[in-house]
Amino acid sequence: MKKIILFLVSIVAIIVLVSFFIPAAYQTSTTNSVNIAPDAAFRTFGNYKNPKWWPGTVTNDTIFVYKENIFKVKSYQLNNAHFSTVYKGITILYTVSFVQQGSNQMQLLKVIEFELSTNPFKKLIQRIQLPTAEKYMNELFQHTATFFSDAKYVYGLQITKQKVKDSALISVKDIFDHYPTTTDIYKQVAEIKKYIQTQQGKEVNYPFLNIRKTDSIHFESMVAIATEKELPGTNRFNVKKMVLGNILFAVATGGLSAIKEGEKQMEYYVFDYRKSSPAIPFQSLITDRSAEPDTTKWQTGLHYPIFR
Repeated sequence: MKKIILFLVSIVAIIVLVSFFIPAAYQTSTTNSVNIAPDAAFRTFGNYKNPKWWPGTVTNDTIFVYKENIFKVKSYQLNNAHFSTVYKGITILYTVSFVQQGSNQMQLLKVIEFELSTNPFKKLIQRIQLPTAEKYMNELFQHTATFFSDAKYVYGLQITKQKVKDSALISVKDIFDHYPTTTDIYKQVAEIKKYIQTQQGKEVNYPFLNIRKTDSIHFESMVAIATEKELPGTNRFNVKKMVLGNILFAVATGGLSAIKEGEKQMEYYVFDYRKSSPAIPFQSLITDRSAEPDTTKWQTGLHYPIFR
């Protein structure tokens, strides 16, 4: 019996001794370079009320959740955020921050501090679990780095630079005392299509659309359709010539609110990357809205002419 007690006491003594040499805190840091404009990084990261970059769920301004683990926000600023969480009994302090590295490049930094228990037995168990906790936190950070590395996630659109292909267009303009409805727009589309037929012309691509507010109550709707060759114009049907230059293009899926949000994000992209434009942006009606009442199924091309 004495031998068993002596053995147990020895084991406890060894555990205490080993735990004594285990640091009470363990810190690690990592940096990732991400190709994103600084304005885009700060605007997206700094929007703490809608942190799209967080890979889990957001309960409120102070509670974020990732894989059922609660992260409490200690502070949140334009370029950095500090969190605390408990994972497998280990208290973790997590900091993620941005530092500008170039004109269109940022350095994403993470600092993780693991705080271990003062209880020698818990401390030893936590030290064994530390690699799992570190892997969990690295995975969280990698999600953030992946998000900010892809403009599709940052802007919510797949924005590409293309060359303008359609140079000759026929267009009509109308002023409305209300925001133009689908019926209003497709009445213009039908009118242009009929005119193109009377001129033995051939349509190219989808109809183009631009709507702008002219004053407090009036809206101007301009619809254009590209043709294979230039057709004559009239007082009603105007000839438009597109310069075969560069243009940004993306597809917005959804109704008017999704289109409006997409156009806002395109504006952000142009500003963030210091682009300049020779002409007004416009839409292309990929989905025939007159035949599709479900606006969630609408696909609308967003076009933004740029110099380079």
